[in-house]
Amino acid sequence: MNKLYTATVDHWKAKKSEAIATLDIYFNNSVGIGEHSGVMEEIYNWTKTLDEAESVLETLSRHFGEVEAKSSDQSFEAISG
Repeated sequence: MNKLYTATVDHWKAKKSEAIATLDIYFNNSVGIGEHSGVMEEIYNWTKTLDEAESVLETLSRHFGEVEAKSSDQSFEAISG
């Protein structure tokens, strides 16, 4: 596989994983957040980051080949389920 394509996919998979991990902390471990006045803004921003990463991975897959992003999808299902 093309190394530039692989690097691009890896970048967006990492962004997706980071967003999922951060949202998991906000949604499931809120005791660690404390009295952070901008919590909702942070949640909105990380949700946008997650959406962007998923969209980019889908676009790459559609135009250049299959992107193996299933492992992160399963992690998110565990978080939201």
